[in-house]
Amino acid sequence: MTRKKQWISMLIVALIISGLASCSGKDKPVAEPDNPDNPGPGPGPGPVQYEAVPGWTKLQPGVEKIHTVFFVNDSTGYVCGQNIARTTDRGNTWTRFSLADTGFYELHFSDAAHGWALQNEKLYRTTDSGRNWITSPYPLEFAYAIQFPTASTGYMAGKGGLFKSVDGGANWNRIANFTNFVTHISFFEENKGWLLADGKKPYLTENGGGTYGAGVWSTDTLQFMNFPSKNFGFRLDKTGVLSSSTDAGGSWWAPTQTGIYAYHLEVPVNNAGYVLQAFGVQKFDATGITQMMKTPDYLADLHFPDMDHGWAVSPVSGGVLYRYVKP
Repeated sequence: MTRKKQWISMLIVALIISGLASCSGKDKPVAEPDNPDNPGPGPGPGPVQYEAVPGWTKLQPGVEKIHTVFFVNDSTGYVCGQNIARTTDRGNTWTRFSLADTGFYELHFSDAAHGWALQNEKLYRTTDSGRNWITSPYPLEFAYAIQFPTASTGYMAGKGGLFKSVDGGANWNRIANFTNFVTHISFFEENKGWLLADGKKPYLTENGGGTYGAGVWSTDTLQFMNFPSKNFGFRLDKTGVLSSSTDAGGSWWAPTQTGIYAYHLEVPVNNAGYVLQAFGVQKFDATGITQMMKTPDYLADLHFPDMDHGWAVSPVSGGVLYRYVKP
């Protein structure tokens, strides 16, 4: 899936980061290319008090400016920001890796050992749970997201299209050219998945990028889309409207307003999932939408490997992790 994020260039992130301590050119946050058709959520709604349903815990992993969180199961996970760190006890303790570079903004793991991280200038990859990392240049001008359905087969999206690797990220080949950007990828099997091009058009491939079938154009720019399987998927537009499809993107129905500051989806099962807001997390299912948590900390990312365990992260206050375990 993926992840990442449109995320860093959003105005709200820029406003928050501008107040942080100055950093060297090496560890400045990545500036993504202008994409007026896919804007971020904009400034937040004002002061927010912390509120949460039972099950949430606030933690400090010790990684500054956290941008992304990824858990391979309910106990083992990773965060990235200025550095990359790993936990094996649901975030209670962390091991931070000593790396030559700083400024990481996206990561993905196919299992507990095999992972990939995007840095300002390089792709980092590990095959031993982060103990050692190999670096290589990007295959495109700017990378938005990276996803590996298996330890060997993976996809990277960004400015310049979609690229595929079949050797764990050592080599990449372009498999899709699009006018501007491929902003999101959602592969539910090794060679089957969705991509979002130029903020408005979803495409399905069932042969690893050999051919593409187009979904329905969105009337609004899409913030995010997530397909846990071929037929079942959800999309979130820039106005905060969440809608779903049960026919592989042929039609979309049941539009629901989540809030204008919503911009990321996690869908662990076909018919339910979570929405990331600038200052909160919502749950959606057949019964409707429930506010799960609100926080004064701007939230950059969330990850739910299943419906009962999840994490959200904030780059402020030295890097904050919010953990959810269903009571």
